[in-house]
Amino acid sequence: MTTQSAITLQERRVICHACSMGCKMSNVYPEFPTDNHAAQTIYYDGDGRLHIHSSVRRVTKYKCSNGHSWIGTDEMFCWCGWKEADAPKQ
Repeated sequence: MTTQSAITLQERRVICHACSMGCKMSNVYPEFPTDNHAAQTIYYDGDGRLHIHSSVRRVTKYKCSNGHSWIGTDEMFCWCGWKEADAPKQ
């Protein structure tokens, strides 16, 4: 799980849209994200593949080196395409 998350974060690109629209470059500094700690189900399927079914929404505050700031949200999805709406009602 840690390896998957690290790869995803390394592949992700975050830019300041205000700087981008003004044709400026800047560094972006994220604060530690906060999660809503929603329920999740973690299991290995019959083929041995890891599934993480979670309705976690991550909120991260960003600030760029030119002084712009914004808040971004990410929903966490499993590779299999599971979404919270597809979960069986308990």
